[in-house]
Amino acid sequence: RSRAPFVVGVQLHSALQTFVSRICSPIDNVVVSITKLHAGSAQNVIAHDAKLTEFIRTTSPEMRDMVERRVTEICAGHAASFGVEIEVDYQRNYPCTVNHEKETEILARSAREIVGAASVNTTAPVRIGSEDFSFMLEACPGAYICSLYNTDAADEGDSRQFSGRRNIQKKKDN
Repeated sequence: RSRAPFVVGVQLHSALQTFVSRICSPIDNVVVSITKLHAGSAQNVIAHDAKLTEFIRTTSPEMRDMVERRVTEICAGHAASFGVEIEVDYQRNYPCTVNHEKETEILARSAREIVGAASVNTTAPVRIGSEDFSFMLEACPGAYICSLYNTDAADEGDSRQFSGRRNIQKKKDN
């Protein structure tokens, strides 16, 4: 008898893709996306197994813990419901890049001195992106900024364009 892993995968996909909207506040910044569902290799053979891959982003360790717990619980519930085994290989890869308030203000103040207050935006919405510096920000207070460099202005000799290198040099000189 077949346990129809693809059917289980589709049901699990739906449960994992939608649980965030039922238990998290929109301001929690939690995203769970099922990015792959693979089962079988022939159109006339029921697959022996299925594999789902998901992409998870949160902006706090508490939400990361909650999401990991819920993913594991949902998988266990579906395994029991369908009479199958579901192996969860939950990997915490890159965390989101989340700045610390004090360090962000220090960097913003310096940027305002260089490019003027009108060119510095400290009210941008939280983005759920990540990069290597995310690990540093989890380990110690700091801030990561996005520096937009306008090449047209640079060609015209506008020395007010902000660059991190100039900011660091200015701090060294003081």
